[in-house]
Amino acid sequence: MHQKGIYMEAFVEALADLLMLTAWKMDKPQPYGWLHLCVMLAGFPLSAWAAWKLRRLGERGNRILLLTVGLFLLFCEAYKQLFYELVLEPDNGYRWSNFPFHLCSVPMYLCLLILCLKDGPLRKSLYTFLMSYNLLGGAIAFAEPSGLLHGRWTLTMHAFIWHMVLVFLGLYIGFSGRGGTGKRDYWHATAVFLTLCAIAFAINCTFWEISGHTIKMFFLGPAHSPIAVFKDLSKWLGWPIGMALYIPSVAVGAAVVLWLFRLPAKRCRAKACSIREE
Repeated sequence: MHQKGIYMEAFVEALADLLMLTAWKMDKPQPYGWLHLCVMLAGFPLSAWAAWKLRRLGERGNRILLLTVGLFLLFCEAYKQLFYELVLEPDNGYRWSNFPFHLCSVPMYLCLLILCLKDGPLRKSLYTFLMSYNLLGGAIAFAEPSGLLHGRWTLTMHAFIWHMVLVFLGLYIGFSGRGGTGKRDYWHATAVFLTLCAIAFAINCTFWEISGHTIKMFFLGPAHSPIAVFKDLSKWLGWPIGMALYIPSVAVGAAVVLWLFRLPAKRCRAKACSIREE
């Protein structure tokens, strides 16, 4: 056992040394500074173009794409966790705010879960959730980028790439027609969202004391929300009221995203009807 412990310690030290090679420091970027704007100006059009080009993938190609995205996100998350634990904060204990169950974290699980499901209502609900709630989350992260900007190049680019992948994934699912845009589809996706909120809230409550009151999955209570407006509401009215206002606000935003996907389809159907009548 002692020899195994020595080997494990040597392995951890070697891994820390390897990660240290990627610990390039940078001046923390400013919101809407040159780096932030360049990533948005290049990333959003590129994501939309790639999603549109891949919209006609067959089921085999779709499964390969979801597997690739899911494994890529898992690799990126593993890198982030290890970087914090072995390089940035090796002696400070686990940073519970990094626990991988934020709204923008769940696609790495759902992409792989979808591969295990047969075609049916649950699978479509997960697709719709990814093209509405997670697309919304990825886009909003760029609108309020404080959580994306770090003093290390790799962490900053990790955050930028991660959330741009969510934008691409949501657009791809929407363009390919795998998600639904009807009212029933929206409520099914919202049921997925509320289920995940319940899990996130349970995680927050379970690890509230252990985390030193820092855990805030899905930005729900008992911690105050760090999001603009909701942060002030939470401190003023209490976190239960802040959470009660935050959840329906996200649901409304997801409804708008689905409406934006639905609008072109409705116009195409209307145009087809007018052509037939002529």
